Amino acid sequence: MLYISFEAKIKTMKKLLIIIFLSSAFLMCRHNGLKITEKVTDDLVYRFTAGYPDSETGTVQNMLSSHLKDSGMSFVNKELDADLGLDNGMFFHIYSQPGSLEITCERSKNSEENYERIQKMCKEIAKTLNN
Repeated sequence: MLYISFEAKIKTMKKLLIIIFLSSAFLMCRHNGLKITEKVTDDLVYRFTAGYPDSETGTVQNMLSSHLKDSGMSFVNKELDADLGLDNGMFFHIYSQPGSLEITCERSKNSEENYERIQKMCKEIAKTLNN
């Protein structure tokens, strides 16, 4: 018969509780965390990605709709994975799901004004999410 001392049981329980606590903290940070990246490649492709709490999805969708209101398109309550060509000549790819936004805009397919407009919109979304 295997005998385990009371002290060994306590140490094992402490280790188990620490593992459970750290695992829970990691999952909470990952779920409620915020991750934003912006990148412009050598061929002038602008990429914006944001991972954020699902509760901020409405805010992001409202900002997209507000910044692109002249397109007549609403982004509210929509999940997208599409190449969009708007009436003003703006062209970009968007992936939008609750808690996630990715926008890719190629300089060669847009006017300088539209290219900068996309960047400005993404920077404002990032600023809002960071507050």
